[in-house]
Amino acid sequence: MKKVLLFLLFTGILFCSHAVCAADFSARYDIETEGITYEGKFDVGERIKMFILPDGMNPSQLTEAEENIYIFSQEAGSDGTFEHSIQFSDRLPMARYYIFAVSGETEKKCIVFPAEKAKMDVFISALNIQPQDEWADYMKANMPMDNTAISTYGDAFAEVLYSRMPAGGYTAEKFMTNYILYEGIFKWRSSDISFADFLSEYSGYTDIPFETAYNMQSTAVKKSVESVLSTYDLKAEAFDKLYEEALYVAQCIHATNSTQLMELTLDYFTKNDIVIPQYNALESDYQKAQAFYNIFSLKGNFLTAENIQQALKTAAENLSSRLPSGTPSVSDGGSGGSFGGGFSGSVGGGNVAVIGQTPSTSMQETAESIFSDIGGHWAEEEIEEMTAAGYLNGYSDGSFQPDNSVSRAEFVKIIVEMFGEKATYTGYFTDVASSAWYADYIGGALEKKWITGVSDSLFMPENQISREDAVTVIYRMMCAEYAFVGESGSESDFADFDEVSAYAQDAVLVLSKAGILLGSDGRFFPKNSITRAEAAVICLRVLEQVK
Repeated sequence: MKKVLLFLLFTGILFCSHAVCAADFSARYDIETEGITYEGKFDVGERIKMFILPDGMNPSQLTEAEENIYIFSQEAGSDGTFEHSIQFSDRLPMARYYIFAVSGETEKKCIVFPAEKAKMDVFISALNIQPQDEWADYMKANMPMDNTAISTYGDAFAEVLYSRMPAGGYTAEKFMTNYILYEGIFKWRSSDISFADFLSEYSGYTDIPFETAYNMQSTAVKKSVESVLSTYDLKAEAFDKLYEEALYVAQCIHATNSTQLMELTLDYFTKNDIVIPQYNALESDYQKAQAFYNIFSLKGNFLTAENIQQALKTAAENLSSRLPSGTPSVSDGGSGGSFGGGFSGSVGGGNVAVIGQTPSTSMQETAESIFSDIGGHWAEEEIEEMTAAGYLNGYSDGSFQPDNSVSRAEFVKIIVEMFGEKATYTGYFTDVASSAWYADYIGGALEKKWITGVSDSLFMPENQISREDAVTVIYRMMCAEYAFVGESGSESDFADFDEVSAYAQDAVLVLSKAGILLGSDGRFFPKNSITRAEAAVICLRVLEQVK
């Protein structure tokens, strides 16, 4: 061991002039110069010792005397960075080594594979003309550098290397970069090392600062990056592109709202020159924001950027092609329509009632008639009772469309008419005009603090309201107006309660224990949009409870 370290100590140190990369620590062997370059970042002023040790050893195994033999020691610069190169000794075996950067209790390491340039050039020239099905055997027999990866992973490993070969064939430098990088990937996928260790130890063999990009993410995003990336075909694209896509998808999966989803997606699209004509054709920023709102609850199903692109394309097409489906009949001159089906399995589908048109029949006339499409419906009695009381209305074609969804504006109107009163809207949201039919209903609900927007500036009144959002509005109203307490508790009977957003969990817990929420087949389906029939039933149960 001492002999190895002493050889390295006296091989000479060359100072690098290039910029430090963003990773915490990285190192790589340069086949052109047959030297090792390393660079990284510690806390400002820290004293850093550098070691090069054979695979299987680490600084903690050195004796006290050996610890004092290191290839270099320096203080981190004013920005905490350091960088150097050493000439690798030709008297050392061409094997696997680890470069260690040690400061106090902190230890970082990267792997390097030294090789002789002349021998590698001969090997690469011959490898480039080998048939694909002979690559594995040829590498095992002839590669003038450590061949552990090809010996361990065989044909699958060779297929990936062959698929990533540049059009003009490999150079020695490109081959070594790919060989070492994909060794790390195969070790991770085989559970031989953790994903975090892979990113750290092999960071010198990619242009993306993996460790920085990875470590800055939440634990949930990190887990999703691993899960998503493990499904990707390594032969399809360079790994840095696959990682970039997996990180984007993971961030989308854990986006906290549709605005964040939109920001992430548009940034990714810009960087990768992705264009979705159907989305770009939407007429207003509001419609574009609405498209992302409509795909937000699908985010848990995303695995690829293509999944997100297709969902956004479908949402944009639906927004562009909506046609009227009967005119809503209301007593005050207009009401919102119902936006499509729920978010489960589709994006914004279904029919839409025209918003704000003059009704052709009065509310009383509609209430006294039997709707053409509710006979035998599970909510028939509740629909008729709520309609007779003036809280719900049908369509001029005689239908009620019980399974259509309810918009956010429509639901606020129902709750305000049943339990509160309108108030002059003062322009809190940028997407709610003071002249809109629903403006003063929103004003009344805001004044009572029953509602919030989807962001600080957007309410998205014409979007479907989810079941969890509808329940949250009801719960806030009941607490504020009727001092409703109900039975609380930390456990829910709904099997999908873990899918309920944190802000809605109290509402779901309390109202389910009060018998206002029953769910279906033991599930609540919090992200689904609430239907007209469901709204009728739940509002009637609330009315019976508080009045």
